[in-house]
Amino acid sequence: MAGISPEALCALDVEWYGLDALDQVAVFCSGGTGIVPDFVCADQEKQERLVELSDELPANSETVLHFVPSKKNPLPVRVAQGFSGKGFFYYDADDGSRSMENICVLQSYYTLRSAPTDPIHVSELPAAMQALLREQILPVSDFSQQSVIRVEHGNAGNEGLGA
Repeated sequence: MAGISPEALCALDVEWYGLDALDQVAVFCSGGTGIVPDFVCADQEKQERLVELSDELPANSETVLHFVPSKKNPLPVRVAQGFSGKGFFYYDADDGSRSMENICVLQSYYTLRSAPTDPIHVSELPAAMQALLREQILPVSDFSQQSVIRVEHGNAGNEGLGA
């Protein structure tokens, strides 16, 4: 079980998953500058396996965007539809403000970028994915009611990266 090093956290766009109190699933993208919790820092292979299993899931939901799409860059819409189309709430460390103060800053929060019209619950996922997500519970009662989620930074081998 290899953890994610501080150097890797500053260079990787870490895709990680968490559950709310209703057992709904959200995906978070750190953008190379977002804070990630202990359960992500502790086991990089587990997080990579979750990404692989997520990629295999079929689309089962419409997507509600929580940002204004750009006519010049369709990628953010495709990413949002890719995640929320599978039933996941999608949060990103990039809050979309595009301010100079927000560039390469270690964010302590994630902003909702899209939501599914039909959220998936952990019990609807393949058994392998359920087992990996079992302990990735966030202190959030309902993702559908949270436009911003603050995250406590993990300490698993990442001293010096605290908020």
